[in-house]
Amino acid sequence: MKRLTTVLAGATLCIAILMGLASAAEKIKGKIKSIDAGAGTVVVTDSAGKDVSITLEDKGKLNRYSVGDKVKSKYESKSGKNVATDFRKAEGC
Repeated sequence: MKRLTTVLAGATLCIAILMGLASAAEKIKGKIKSIDAGAGTVVVTDSAGKDVSITLEDKGKLNRYSVGDKVKSKYESKSGKNVATDFRKAEGC
């Protein structure tokens, strides 16, 4: 019985770790290419030229930013959208 409990605890821990990795936030640092205040989205271009569209749940935050601003963001994929969990100006800006 003790062995079964140990095995189940280990399996539960592995599942929890894998679920955490699956929902881990992506990160990007770059410049704002465009802002769509109505949709609450910004397109950020990283240093490699990759564009990422990010949705901000608080659309009012978009008033703080302009095209060309250097920003960094963490985001998660939810319902096919990249939803910001953190969005701010990069240090030194």
